[in-house]
Amino acid sequence: MIESGSSGDWHRLEDLVAEDYVDHCKWKNREGLIQTFRTFREVYPDFKIRVDEIIAEGEAVAARVIATGSTMGEEGEASALVWFRLKEGKVVEQWGHSESFF
Repeated sequence: MIESGSSGDWHRLEDLVAEDYVDHCKWKNREGLIQTFRTFREVYPDFKIRVDEIIAEGEAVAARVIATGSTMGEEGEASALVWFRLKEGKVVEQWGHSESFF
């Protein structure tokens, strides 16, 4: 899901995130999540998220990720810890904590 969002593959992102997805932090729902990724790609054309570490058990997945991007010659980086709950192969919930992006 993370890599699909940062690459701009919206159809793949829609396939991986349940319609009733709930984000317990910032984006509230699936459309908010997708719109956030679209905005990041518009503002930071080279926006990327890399997964540095991932742990999964049952329906729970935890990841440590790094987001990077640049605009007008300025480069930025932010790290995040994210926890997902999966159901039937789709992300249904997300919690996380991140540094402010840039």
